[in-house]
Amino acid sequence: MDFVQMLLGVLTSGVIGLVVFRWLKGLAEEFPAFAAWRILPKRTLAYALTLLGVGVVYVLAIALRGLPVPPDWQGWVTGYGLYAVAAIIANQGAHAQSADAWNKAEEARLIAEDDAPEM
Repeated sequence: MDFVQMLLGVLTSGVIGLVVFRWLKGLAEEFPAFAAWRILPKRTLAYALTLLGVGVVYVLAIALRGLPVPPDWQGWVTGYGLYAVAAIIANQGAHAQSADAWNKAEEARLIAEDDAPEM
């Protein structure tokens, strides 16, 4: 697999979205001030970083001739949009899995507290 094929794989699989999600999750664990941010600013940052990452890799793949140069602005927007959607779906899928795991752990903790003998 050459470098261009790897770039195309990253674009089509949504890896950029997963990388951004993991990076922001680690940032929240390391810095309480970031973890205290409200949901909308964090989600906006995640989308912005994901779209920026997709844009960089998309232009790099075109520059390395892994993808054909789009003929007009609609081609650019359509191509970029398809890869951006894949990355955002991967990002949100990872977020949903993480939130589900957190909810299950919280539920188990609450059940354990209810079952604990009272003193």
